[in-house]
Amino acid sequence: MQSKVYTRVTDRFLISHLAGETVLMDKQTGDYFGINTVGTTIWELLSAPLTAEAIVAQLLERYEIDQTTCAAEVGQFLSTLEAKKMLLVEN
Repeated sequence: MQSKVYTRVTDRFLISHLAGETVLMDKQTGDYFGINTVGTTIWELLSAPLTAEAIVAQLLERYEIDQTTCAAEVGQFLSTLEAKKMLLVEN
């Protein structure tokens, strides 16, 4: 089974960075979405198409976290972004 490939959507959002965190505003709905430092790292990584596995591998190099926890949290974060239509997803 092939992994999904994710890329962030930027043309629909106003993006602001503050103290290592990111705030995005959906220009279509006016909704705000704030992401913490690790989420910001993931958002920046998604400027290029990546699989969840590739994101986890890069986070494991940057942060002290076990692989199981990291994979679970990345999966949850990507699901949230996907539900908010903040990602392009290819199978």
